[in-house]
Amino acid sequence: MRLSNRLFIAFLVPILVVVAILLVLEYRSAQGAGERRMEHTHSVLMAEKEARLKDYVELAISAVEPHYAATDGDEDGHREAARNLLRVLSYGKTGYFFVYDYSGTNVVLGPKPQLEGKNLIDLKDADGKPLVKALIDLARSGGGTYAYKWDNPATGKVGNKLSYAAGLDRWQWMLGTGFYVDDIELEIAAIADEIDGQVTD
Repeated sequence: MRLSNRLFIAFLVPILVVVAILLVLEYRSAQGAGERRMEHTHSVLMAEKEARLKDYVELAISAVEPHYAATDGDEDGHREAARNLLRVLSYGKTGYFFVYDYSGTNVVLGPKPQLEGKNLIDLKDADGKPLVKALIDLARSGGGTYAYKWDNPATGKVGNKLSYAAGLDRWQWMLGTGFYVDDIELEIAAIADEIDGQVTD
């Protein structure tokens, strides 16, 4: 091999190595930025869902507050009036409220009134996570959100659901509501596809 060719190769190889390293670094940087974007978007969307659920539950509590706060001695009558109100209270197309007493017995379940009066403390989600007990624990500790898997009638499949539970301690009630959050996963998947396209272009 001529000396000039050897010199050219010796000059070219380090350049190619540097270019390859820069490309790898750029790819990793783009991947990292994409992952951070997805994490941020997921956090923002979940926070919005959690805030909306909390608002719904607080509105439901406000609706039954006159009965909950009543001091005329007709406790049973006010409980029943609150139950009747919560059975028909709804939001959106499918939003409803549920109530369990702190022992796990269902008190209000509008879509499935046949379950009222049944103890469901041992109910678990599709992954085996406790459901009713976890929501009661949240309610007793001041309220909060809980994510779990549940059958989604709209799709016929198990979906990701988020619920918010709050406590009405004097009545020993956990009042909650929930909705499916699969739309968040779809949005994150769309962002991932977009990022993949940008990284590979």
